[in-house]
Amino acid sequence: MLGGWRMSAKLVDINDPVGSHDVGRNAMGDFRDVVYFPTKAVAANVNPYDSRLAPLPDGSPRYRQRYSVLNLFPLYSPLVLILFGGFALPDFHTAACFFFVANVGLLVGYAWMLCRVGGREPSLEIVLWLAALMLVTQAGRACMLGGETSIALAIGTVAAASWSRQNSTVAGLALALTSFKPTFGLPLGCLLLMKRTWGTVALGWGLGFVIGVVGLLLIFGRAGDLDEFIPILRHNQGVADADPDVDPLRSATRIDSAGAIARLTGIDHPLLGLGSFLGVMTIAGGAIWKWSGSKTEEAERLAQVVVIVATTAAIYHLIYDGLVLWGALAILVFGPPKLWKSTSPRLRYLICCLLLSIQFNILPSDVFQNFLVTAGISSERFPAWLTSRMWSLVCSLNGLCLLTVLLILAWLAWKWPADDSPTTAAL
Repeated sequence: MLGGWRMSAKLVDINDPVGSHDVGRNAMGDFRDVVYFPTKAVAANVNPYDSRLAPLPDGSPRYRQRYSVLNLFPLYSPLVLILFGGFALPDFHTAACFFFVANVGLLVGYAWMLCRVGGREPSLEIVLWLAALMLVTQAGRACMLGGETSIALAIGTVAAASWSRQNSTVAGLALALTSFKPTFGLPLGCLLLMKRTWGTVALGWGLGFVIGVVGLLLIFGRAGDLDEFIPILRHNQGVADADPDVDPLRSATRIDSAGAIARLTGIDHPLLGLGSFLGVMTIAGGAIWKWSGSKTEEAERLAQVVVIVATTAAIYHLIYDGLVLWGALAILVFGPPKLWKSTSPRLRYLICCLLLSIQFNILPSDVFQNFLVTAGISSERFPAWLTSRMWSLVCSLNGLCLLTVLLILAWLAWKWPADDSPTTAAL
């Protein structure tokens, strides 16, 4: 709590919510750029999706000149403003503190949910310890300091993946919740189709589509931008793609496998990104399809793990989105031992270690880079080509870990007996 107060107060101390590029997404920066000022803009009939810098034809400023934002409002569904817009009512400092407190509450609720999903009866002690553990990870730290919406997305993703068979209505609403960020809602829905949970996808995508389209038309219509609907969205995506945190050749915070492949190959091309996405979805979809035809609880749980991991691996995600991977960890760790009849303990331990390594990998972080500078370890001591290659590998480790997990699970699905008879898989 004190850390959150310090980060939000830091913005107010400099009397400028924009801060500097050194502050960036810290100090509730994403709350400022994704929730607070976009909501203020919509209330004032200003289009927050318009990222162009030139004044309007009448000479009045556009969104990014009118409000104290550092980054653009990305192509999220207007649903995000419906869900979190209430935090824009007070002044920024108060709103940032309220949002931080709400995120703490969501994190505790997420920990409780993970116990239920994993099959363990939640107790106050376990829930608080799990929430504290998530909080000290790279994903938890980035989420809290930046004022991210990733906890809500993690809750929606894990709920949709875990309950799509038991309760299609709840799972469908959870999928609709994730639709406010297309990089979650799109791959998650595709993977649930491979799980053969048609009702969940129909409800989730249908509701998310209606809210998104109607919300966009209302925002653009009230701002008088309907005639520039497509150009504004295209320009917005172009600006987002140029962001150093998004660009796979420059980002040190991407954790998806598609970004890792681009980084290692040195190729940033839409076809490579599409190919990586389709490759991950094909690998994951094949495993999910096979397990979804099984009647055993073990196969169902493994399919849930694949859905969660592949949603994160298939398309652009930053480190704070890694909180969703705790859903896979909970399923693998909290499940009773008698459940895992056909899965080698070593295999489950290896998968858990790979997923945990993403949570605690500090090598690409600014903190570790500053430590190296303080310790007097300079990259100038090594050849430039070696430094470049090593840095690319470091920035790709998280994505490679996710890809490795998917390949292990796909291998396990391929070896899975057609009659579901218990046969322990071996490494």
